[in-house]
Parts: sequence; C-alpha cells; structure tokens
Amino acid sequence: MPESRAGYTEPPTQSMNRNRHHLAQLCHSGSSTPRLNVGVFSKRKGVCYHRDGQVHSCRFCEILRTTAEPFLYQDEHVVVFRPLRPIVPSHVLIVPRAHIRNVNRLAAKHRGLLARMHHVAKTFMTRGSETKTEAECVGLQPQELKDFHGHRVHYTFHVPPFNSIDHVHMHAFLDDPCSLGCYGRLKYRTTSWWCRSYDQVMARLEKLAVDVQNECVHTDEESPSAAGPTFSLKQA
Repeated sequence: MPESRAGYTEPPTQSMNRNRHHLAQLCHSGSSTPRLNVGVFSKRKGVCYHRDGQVHSCRFCEILRTTAEPFLYQDEHVVVFRPLRPIVPSHVLIVPRAHIRNVNRLAAKHRGLLARMHHVAKTFMTRGSETKTEAECVGLQPQELKDFHGHRVHYTFHVPPFNSIDHVHMHAFLDDPCSLGCYGRLKYRTTSWWCRSYDQVMARLEKLAVDVQNECVHTDEESPSAAGPTFSLKQA
C-alpha cells in the first residue's frame, strides 16, 4: 500500500482508474435527456441536435406537443402563448408548429406561414383572449383590426445569435410607454442589427421570391428547348 506522505506521487494507473470512476458517476447521475439551455447566451438555445444536424429535442416543439404552457390560441399552423419573461403584460409569442431554426432560415416558400403568424398576432392583439378559434381569426378583415387603446403593436423577431430559442417565433406586444421602459425599447428596436420587424422579414422573403422567379425565367431563356420542339411535315 503506498505511503501517504509529502512528495508521494500516485501511480498513473491508480489515477486513471479513479478518473474513470468519477466519470462513470457523472454519467449515471444525470438525466438521460440532455438539458436544453435557453437564452441569448446559451449555445444550445433550447434545442439539442443529432450529429447529422437533425433535431433531437426542442423546448418549443415539446411545449406544442405536450401543451406544457396554456395556449391562448392555436390552429393547425401556429400557437400563441405567453413568454417566460414578458416585457409588458400584453407580450405573447406566435410559434409555428413546423420547426424552423430561426428567422434567417425562412425562405420564399414560408411567406404564407409568416403572413399567417402576423394575422393571428394582429387578431389576438385586437381581440385579446376572446379570439380562441380559427374561424374567428380567419373571418376578420384587416380593416377590422385596430390596436387596443390606440397603442402601436410591435411584431418582431430576434436575429441570431440574439434569439433565445432556436425555433422561429414572433414577439407581439403593445407599445405601452408605462411598461415597456428603456430596456424593452432597446431589446426590440427593429432599426438595430439584432431585431427585425415583420415588414422587414416579409420584404426579404418577397425579394427572395422575385429572385427565384427571375432565375427560373433566365434559365428557361437559355435552355435550347425553351422555344419548344420543332416538327417537320413530310408529304406523302
């Protein structure tokens, strides 16, 4: 048995065995499900991925699947619920059921989904918790939608890496001067490089759609078969 005295050096094999024991304890003491850290400064941002990049688990997907949070509105495309730390009392999140990593991953094909998110958000901001069914939401026309108490409504997205969850979501809230404060105005300032308004995001998607359309037209014009097939008529 090795002596316990000053200057004693532990044999390498004994040290390695002890390290393996500690590592095994750490592995078995934790949960089998990886912890989904949430927040701007979190590397995981509420989502855990497989090595091939596929989503293993997502905080928002889990909420949508298990209804872990009380839904203020839901349909087959989007869900509305309160954020963990609302900036003002009217603050809600509009979350699509489809997992899209962040606002930068929205493509031209997502214009309909984005418009739907905005319509639901605007309807909810107008009718509040009274709007709970898709029929009520779809039946409203834009001219019928007016903001509560004349306050402006913000419809915003945080740009990565300033998003808190890697599942795209829209923030909607009333511009209440008494509650918003300097921090809220700074955090959701759409003229900054960390936050975008709905109009800015939709304008980008519309531009992408035009670019794709122009590229398709240009490709068709360069194709040898663009003019269509030619036929020669032979007389009998």
